[in-house]
Amino acid sequence: MTEGIPNKDWADLNETDEQRLRELRNMLLKWRLACMDWKIPDIELPVKGRLKELWKPVIQIISGLTVEKDLRTHLELLQKERLNERINTLEGRLVKVVCELYVSGEPLAFADLWTDLIMELGGKLDNKKPHKVDTPEFGEITKQKIGYRLREVLWGKKIKARGQEGTERVYEFDFEKLKRIAKKYGCNFVPKFPTIMSLEECPTLKPEIKIEETRVLSENKPFQEILKTQKEANIPPDVVQLGNSGTEYTLEQLALHTKSITRLRMDFGINTCKLCKTKDRSEWQVTEFDDSWHFLCGSCGQKLSEKLNKNQ
Repeated sequence: MTEGIPNKDWADLNETDEQRLRELRNMLLKWRLACMDWKIPDIELPVKGRLKELWKPVIQIISGLTVEKDLRTHLELLQKERLNERINTLEGRLVKVVCELYVSGEPLAFADLWTDLIMELGGKLDNKKPHKVDTPEFGEITKQKIGYRLREVLWGKKIKARGQEGTERVYEFDFEKLKRIAKKYGCNFVPKFPTIMSLEECPTLKPEIKIEETRVLSENKPFQEILKTQKEANIPPDVVQLGNSGTEYTLEQLALHTKSITRLRMDFGINTCKLCKTKDRSEWQVTEFDDSWHFLCGSCGQKLSEKLNKNQ
């Protein structure tokens, strides 16, 4: 704020000024008495947040007057200006690149993101400083700076994954949070991966339990088998181990019989891996051509996926 130059200071009031102020006070008092029973209309605005807090009381007062249309037009221009300011920031450009790359829902490699971000910003790389890039709008940008914004602004989670060239850094994002952030920066984030079905909705993962009705005394089955069948019938479905038994395969044999392989996006608990037979948290599901399916651990699933990609 800067210092003003008023025509007269408050300390220099005279009788004429005091009379004018009294008349103004009386006019305002009469107006207040006349509109005592009036109610301020409740209006709808196309904005929210701070803009709504500032402008809703003003437009409520002048609602129905000819100036209302002009103020609403001005409010829409203010909203567009604020959105353009956010879009043209470094965070806005970063959100745009992430939304374009993360449509499949797979973990996003930092190397791919760094390359696309350089193209988006029109930056120039220095071979002597591969961790930095010079941009015309934002100056020098480092990988550390981008990684910090991926975590703090986009709520990204940095993890390590095995790629074609060895271990690399990848980022995972929460779909709902990323969707809200994209809307804030004016990006249209529409993922292409299908919605995850629950265990009850997924026909390939829903175990079918067939229980034969047995009599207490049976001529075809011994008494011990009857007790075993009754005991299995009392086991609740949530403790049944998922997966098909099938034939034991090596990695090469399983690759020949594999119809599809999918990385699991929900927790199915501890199961036995089809290949290495270790009990671990299942990360992959493989389906054979006869529609039988099995669980794989993270290591075996990655190996099978890479082998199938090479064969293709």
